[in-house]
Amino acid sequence: MAKQYNNYSSLIDFTRASSGTALRPISYGDELVVNGTFDTDLNGWMDVSIGTGTVTVASGRMETYRADLTNRGVIWQEVTTEVGKNYTVTFNATGAGGRFRVGSSLSGGEYVLVASAYGDYQITFTANTTTTYIYVDNNVNGSTASWDNISVREVLFDQPDGTLTLFNHPTNIPRIEYDADGNRLGLLVEESRTNLLTYSEDFSSYDTVGTVTRTGDYTLAPDGSLSATRAVFATSNASSQLFKVFSSSATTYSTSMWIKSNTVNGNMRFGFYDGSNVLTDVISITTEWTRFEASKTLLASAGSRGVWLYPNGNITDVSIWGAQVEQGSFPTSYIPSNSGSTTTRSADVASIDVSEFGWNNKAGTVVAEVDTADASSFGILWSANADSFDNRTLAYINNDLIYMYNRKNSGAEVNDAFANAPLDNTPLKHGYAFTDGDFNHTLNGATVESVASNEMPVGINSFDIGNRLYTTGGHLNGHIKSLRYFPRRLSNAQLQELTS
Repeated sequence: MAKQYNNYSSLIDFTRASSGTALRPISYGDELVVNGTFDTDLNGWMDVSIGTGTVTVASGRMETYRADLTNRGVIWQEVTTEVGKNYTVTFNATGAGGRFRVGSSLSGGEYVLVASAYGDYQITFTANTTTTYIYVDNNVNGSTASWDNISVREVLFDQPDGTLTLFNHPTNIPRIEYDADGNRLGLLVEESRTNLLTYSEDFSSYDTVGTVTRTGDYTLAPDGSLSATRAVFATSNASSQLFKVFSSSATTYSTSMWIKSNTVNGNMRFGFYDGSNVLTDVISITTEWTRFEASKTLLASAGSRGVWLYPNGNITDVSIWGAQVEQGSFPTSYIPSNSGSTTTRSADVASIDVSEFGWNNKAGTVVAEVDTADASSFGILWSANADSFDNRTLAYINNDLIYMYNRKNSGAEVNDAFANAPLDNTPLKHGYAFTDGDFNHTLNGATVESVASNEMPVGINSFDIGNRLYTTGGHLNGHIKSLRYFPRRLSNAQLQELTS
């Protein structure tokens, strides 16, 4: 009897030890908080204030006051959640010292945020209990914090009514990404990267040449929040510049930033400066958000190495958001960094136990449809492994070629490259058919290539997707649109048909 699976989580083991962004249709379920706007009262909330601490309503906002540790205003509400589902909590806070906690208990909770400044906040989490607590108080003696628009709603992915949003997925939630036209690209699998800029959305601490007037929270950002900054340059040339220096060495870096014009279409310059050379590119700005990218090798000479933006024509009034600098020859997905420290996104790791889908150790065929941002370094499409690399068979990309690889019991290796592989960040289809003494592959419907005789590996127990579990590195750094497995060796004609 065939196995039935309700969704990917019933079949695929997926981990990522941090949050991760991707463009995806997002919609939201019903409001779970009772009276999160405090129009007249605290109905729906449990006031458990201590001593002379108070919780009151003033001008349609909730206010919590704390005199000291034993006299503070405390209030909470419990909402019903479903284990494994994702939820977004949003609220507005003013006044230093306000503390907002979300978790499975009143004693602290797994998701903690201290609102120490004015603004709108968002927490996205995966519920691990059927009851989630919203707990509000103060963390600074003698302080009053003001709260409004507290909301908890379930996050719904990929619904027909969803709005394309640059969404920050919680820990261990896979990222199914779409392009700007709403076409599904597939599962995003990336290596670990670090945003070397300590503030990616707050540009008030960035340096300037000449005059650049900045207005924070000016317009909606690509993630839907009111967090984009307006930057008005005093001149239409390099006499006005906005830049941020970061610690670097003589190596290749990639930078990216969302930019749009607040007036007319035109050009600017964006990129790096390494103390000796201006390494900026001319970019075409429109009134729509666009993520601009640049990759450059910086010199070892002393000087200020940083990311630069300045006018190059008629545009002097722009909105900016999501600045990023990474060490690497290509940019990866956006890594929010707003705490004053560099921020690291962990690698995506996905695999399936072969017992879940009936792996055939005698023969098989895998057809993969993928794209990649990096065709120059070792990137796995898929890898079928035993508990070590002594037995494995896989498909991978390296130095602009696509390979199939096979090895049994540390014996002879098959490692064959498909000639003239068009690896230019466009989708490709690779078919790999294998059985004892017969290993073949094709790309995009081309003639099937056969390679030297070899034997099937033994003891295969893990099918890794876009990565390899038994060693570091090897991430695809791209999207996996589909993976199809057949427990038999398909014919060459079938391989060509499936990859055309």
